[in-house]
Amino acid sequence: MVDHSNTIRTMIEHENLLVNYRLTWLIALQGLLFAALGFAWGKPDTRQIIEVFCWMGIFSAFCCLVAWVST
Repeated sequence: MVDHSNTIRTMIEHENLLVNYRLTWLIALQGLLFAALGFAWGKPDTRQIIEVFCWMGIFSAFCCLVAWVST
């Protein structure tokens, strides 16, 4: 009988590492967008840039969701 436990364990560890990388990048990007939004909030003539930051945050979260569901 062939023991595949080491291969399966390695595959699970690799998948966990990929999920960790994706979440780390998502959190870093969302944090930067939120900080930029905080600096632009309340200043005159920044409505368009605030909308861009909001849409970029929504789009990046959606892309990470699609990548997570497809794996």
